[in-house]
Amino acid sequence: INSGGLSRNNIIRSVKECLKRLNTSYIDLLMLNGWDETVNVFELVRDLDELIKLGFIRYYGVCDFKGWQLQKIIDCARILNCHKCVCYSGEYNL
Repeated sequence: INSGGLSRNNIIRSVKECLKRLNTSYIDLLMLNGWDETVNVFELVRDLDELIKLGFIRYYGVCDFKGWQLQKIIDCARILNCHKCVCYSGEYNL
């Protein structure tokens, strides 16, 4: 169950593997590619905030999210007083 999607274990594992492959200490912009219905949005925002606080990533953004999904992330970040999503790449973004 934790092998894919936006689960905490998968995000942290993926970021650490990426840092190792790229031989760097941080990622400038982590893009989440697609919505995951199985993950609680509040937990997702907290996990991304933790990655920023640990210095693994600097910012995060979303790709191919619907407007209401992006708004949920924005609202959760505001409620939890966490770092906000800084980038959006829509399906037909030029």
